[in-house]
Amino acid sequence: MPEATRNVRRAGVTITLSASAAIGVFLLLLAPLFALSTPVIADNPLAEPQQQSAESALFFLGFLVIVPLSAIFVPGFVDRVAEGREPAALNGLAALTVTGQALTILLLRLSGAFAWGGGL
Repeated sequence: MPEATRNVRRAGVTITLSASAAIGVFLLLLAPLFALSTPVIADNPLAEPQQQSAESALFFLGFLVIVPLSAIFVPGFVDRVAEGREPAALNGLAALTVTGQALTILLLRLSGAFAWGGGL
């Protein structure tokens, strides 16, 4: 396989794993930050309590810390795996991380129907 074709294939896996790593860290920080912040109740009686400080902290961390760190470290990880014994494992790893995160988010959204209450 030519080097250019190999790099193009690796670019898709690198982008997928970088985005997946950033989203995974974001999801891991979501619950603790929401638990530590106090909800703000608006003057409007119909408004839901807001976790604005936690949301602002998450987006600040996400765009200024998490995304750049995943863009720095994940490509090196992908290169090390691609140069190892099982470079084909990258495609499966990318598929598993994206599928696992999608299922996690889906179960969190559906958890409101369960006895323990909503997850979000």
